[in-house]
Amino acid sequence: MKNLKILRNERKNTQQEMATLLGIARSTYTQYETGVSQPDNDTIIKLANYFGVAIDYLLGKTAFKNGFELFEHWGYSPDGFEAAFDFGKFLKNERKEQGITQEEVSEALNITVSDVENIEAGILPLNYEWAEKYSNFLGTSVPQIFFDNNMHDEQVPEHFNGNVDAYLSFKKAVDDDALSEPPLDESMLLNTYRQLSSPGKSDVRNFAEYTLAKERQAPIKEKPASYLNAAHAIEGASDEENNHDDDIMDDENF
Repeated sequence: MKNLKILRNERKNTQQEMATLLGIARSTYTQYETGVSQPDNDTIIKLANYFGVAIDYLLGKTAFKNGFELFEHWGYSPDGFEAAFDFGKFLKNERKEQGITQEEVSEALNITVSDVENIEAGILPLNYEWAEKYSNFLGTSVPQIFFDNNMHDEQVPEHFNGNVDAYLSFKKAVDDDALSEPPLDESMLLNTYRQLSSPGKSDVRNFAEYTLAKERQAPIKEKPASYLNAAHAIEGASDEENNHDDDIMDDENF
């Protein structure tokens, strides 16, 4: 029994303690651990209950000790990954096309061959993380496999020649660049705002709130007190400039 010794060591039990628990000779128990002989079904169930593991784990047929551990690793993904059961079929087709065996996948992902078989058969549902691990071992990715099976939900420009990963990387780079550098006009406005006095900044905020509320047609009780003076935030303006600013602030179309 492949995992019996591992479980016993985790519990810090001796072979004699386990033999006593099962009511057998120590030599008989030792044969269970070394694989010389197999216990009967009742003994297997007793061992599984004692260690709190699934019988398949005890027998080395799965890498997961129990149903909860299996769900944590292979359960439904919270990130919207769909077709969890069908995806195993795509992985199987890709693996076979590349001439890779289930044993090689098992060794690379540190899971049993039985788990690989169940994944590909749709018995074990995949979450996105593990689907990506399997895909990466095959030299591809989840989005690329979806695209190759006509299930990708986004149009990929022709000049990427069907390389979904290259397209997604390019798209992300463009989005990141757009976020890192604000438009020139916005930079100028921010720079002007920073040069205002504290009362001036407060006036601008009040005016912005009033304007937004007006655009959204929200109920407005009254104009903010600083509404008519928002344009006077920069000190040193001449009387002519102030009068011009007052005209702008009173303009209903502003």
